Amino acid sequence: MLNKSDRFGFADLDNLPAPSCYRVLVLGSEGQVTRMVPIKARNDLDAERLARGFLDGHGVELWDGMRFMERFMSMDR
Repeated sequence: MLNKSDRFGFADLDNLPAPSCYRVLVLGSEGQVTRMVPIKARNDLDAERLARGFLDGHGVELWDGMRFMERFMSMDR
């Protein structure tokens, strides 16, 4: 049985946690975005590990929705 405090109304929908939506932006030599790749990660640390895998001569940025997380620069540049 639900208590009154366990119920949600429409106003509560704005306060629910949003699922993570990680993506990697691959950067060109001038810093422009050349490709966007959505990635599936369990958490921020997993997403960072996966993003580093895109560093093959390119810089990359890691985003979670609208939240900028990190920029990784390739050592090859």
